[in-house]
Amino acid sequence: MEENEYFLDGFVCELESTEKYEAIHELIDKSPVFQKIPDRKLFESEVVKREHKQSTGFGKGIAVTHGHGDTGSILIALGVSCEGIEYDAIDSKPVNLMFMIANPQNQQCEYLRILSALVKLLRKPDFRSGILACKKVKEQEALIREAFMLQLSEEKYCRATA
Repeated sequence: MEENEYFLDGFVCELESTEKYEAIHELIDKSPVFQKIPDRKLFESEVVKREHKQSTGFGKGIAVTHGHGDTGSILIALGVSCEGIEYDAIDSKPVNLMFMIANPQNQQCEYLRILSALVKLLRKPDFRSGILACKKVKEQEALIREAFMLQLSEEKYCRATA
């Protein structure tokens, strides 16, 4: 799959919300990536339902929230918050980078591969600080696309079982 199929133009949005559920709504509403989803309210309720089960804020200023969406393909967006989002993260610190993944239910193996690549990247302090150091959204998008495709090429494919 080509990088632009996961990271469509405009996938990075600056967020103003400082509360988790408001930030989730803002990213879904603002991101051109999620305009492709026919029922964005349903997608948002899937993401919120997932967050109620367990926070996807895994520390170091990062969250990777996700939900099933009628998208036809996996879509990824990033909300960047300079101020930080109170997110109930595992380390109790605010989130500055909130990635959101919409995945069709029939692409679970590919979704897990993408999630694995993204989380491995986000564990790297230089990658996180590089995103935040960029002055322009286009720079952030280019940095993420390049690093993600390199990391994804190292991920193994999983096989669906019938």
